Amino acid sequence: MTRALVVFVRNTSHVLRTSTNQISFKFDHPESNSRCTMYYIGLKRDGVIVGFCMLGYFPRARVVLIDHLVIDAENRKYGAFFVFASLIRSLIEERFPAFDYVVAEVATDREFSDDEVSGKAVIKILRQVGFGEVRVRYALANTEPREFRRTYKGSLLIRAAQKISSLRAEEFLTIYNVILFDHYLGWCKDFFGSLTPKYESHLNQLYISMENQLRDKATVFVNGATEDQTVPQTKPRSTGPLMKSTVHVILFLLVATVLIGLGWLFAITGMLFLSTVVVIILSFAAIMSLTNSRALNLTQQLIDLLKRIFRKE
Repeated sequence: MTRALVVFVRNTSHVLRTSTNQISFKFDHPESNSRCTMYYIGLKRDGVIVGFCMLGYFPRARVVLIDHLVIDAENRKYGAFFVFASLIRSLIEERFPAFDYVVAEVATDREFSDDEVSGKAVIKILRQVGFGEVRVRYALANTEPREFRRTYKGSLLIRAAQKISSLRAEEFLTIYNVILFDHYLGWCKDFFGSLTPKYESHLNQLYISMENQLRDKATVFVNGATEDQTVPQTKPRSTGPLMKSTVHVILFLLVATVLIGLGWLFAITGMLFLSTVVVIILSFAAIMSLTNSRALNLTQQLIDLLKRIFRKE
């Protein structure tokens, strides 16, 4: 757990980072929030922890919230994210088979525009593993019981068992309510003491603002996922240039052998033999043009040239 938290701290902005003391307390006291089941996951590569994931299942709305997911900078290559995403997906499906949605908040404020673990870069990656972006103005909740003059902009990414393009406004508000009051308030009430009512008031303001934003809307649209790389996908094997060239040569030799054999069998000589050679060349060009557009153009030019020659004769 200690190594996973080191990776977490090293790769997460202090503005977005949950206190490691709080995480350790919740890890030791899982019963402290009866509204959810939390999981704290160390992500290993070759036996070494290189990432950290924290997620919770909220049965009131059958929602899984991915609170944090980070991978150490030097281990973000070679499709590591997609491998870990597949493993996390399997865990979710095994432990929470009744879930309806998986959601994740992503900071999109200009302060995080160049951040590799938040912002547009993460939205792009999440859309490659089946998530869609909910099209609403989304403000991230504070993680401290203090009044700030500004809130950070964010996006809510959502994933269902099937690809979705919209949600009923009421359904989205239920999910948002769970995020604010079952997750944030349920987590923070153990640490804020007498400031908890003030923090709850902040969450209420966010929820009322979202209600007002959707007051005249029956539907909330979702920018769909581009693909889902957590599902194994088989791609047809490419024959490649070398393979194609080999096939062309074999077909050409086959045609040439047949025509030369016919020439020998019928004792073809003179002009007729020359015509046979022309047919062999045209045959090879035609075979090449089956898979190469440039060869197709060359074949057409060769045919036009032969037509002009024979017309002159």
